[in-house]
Amino acid sequence: LAPVEQVPGRPIHLLRFDVAGPEPPPELEQALQELVVAGELAWSEFGYEAQTGEGRTDSLWVTGVGLGPDDFRGQFARDLLGLPAAHATSRGAGVLVAVIDSGLDATHPLIEAPISAAAIDLVDGNPSITDPADGVDNDGDGLVDEMAGHGTFVASLVHLVAPEATLLPIRILDTEGRTSVYLMAKGIAAAIDAGADVINMSVGTTYDSVAIEYLVEEAENAGIVVVASIGNLDRQEPEEHPAADGGAHGVVATDPTDRRAVFSNFGDAAALAAPGTTAFGAKGELDPSASVLGAV
Repeated sequence: LAPVEQVPGRPIHLLRFDVAGPEPPPELEQALQELVVAGELAWSEFGYEAQTGEGRTDSLWVTGVGLGPDDFRGQFARDLLGLPAAHATSRGAGVLVAVIDSGLDATHPLIEAPISAAAIDLVDGNPSITDPADGVDNDGDGLVDEMAGHGTFVASLVHLVAPEATLLPIRILDTEGRTSVYLMAKGIAAAIDAGADVINMSVGTTYDSVAIEYLVEEAENAGIVVVASIGNLDRQEPEEHPAADGGAHGVVATDPTDRRAVFSNFGDAAALAAPGTTAFGAKGELDPSASVLGAV
């Protein structure tokens, strides 16, 4: 085992080891447990993958398809959520929302929100927070860069609901929508350290990670609201994390009739429900009144 890096300011370290298959060998698990028993480690876990709900199902999400500002602001979620009435009280001014996702195209014409100087790319370590595409099918599923733009998409939903809130993009996803539990934990830590008021994570894993739960609890104790996707596989078990962690609020997707979307997970992890579908016209054309909101 070789130490690689550490979550800044936390006793969580990334250790490197080489394995031949998708699962760690029993002898490695035993060695780690012996280190815990000896007091060398407080706990240990393996760095399993995590992914966006859309990336896991290769499902549709919409980034624009030629729609303009009026279409964006006129989608069905606006009235379903009562945004005109909500905006009479608050438009999010003074609120910092961390979007832990695939980055942000800050040049997008519909992203008019202020962007925090604390924005960071934890995938490549670059100062840029762009939402890139590399032109390669990295996960071998026949789709190229299927989740490039996902972070910009999610940020646009935050901007629709809280147009004066400051966005804090934290990139942890690659162009296929994949990440690891370590980068998820590191992303939450970065959001906490930047002073986020809200953390949004449209990403999850069925692995019940100690590191993620540790950071979600830290965020909760700091008064930060953590919201996370409950998943897009129309099931109750296994639960998705961090949505199922005690300090997070799991979000179920609803359709234009305000019912659970057919793809959305459900169960005890559900704390909130919000619009999360894309509506189509009778002949399959995109309905401009409801076409920019996708599964969150």
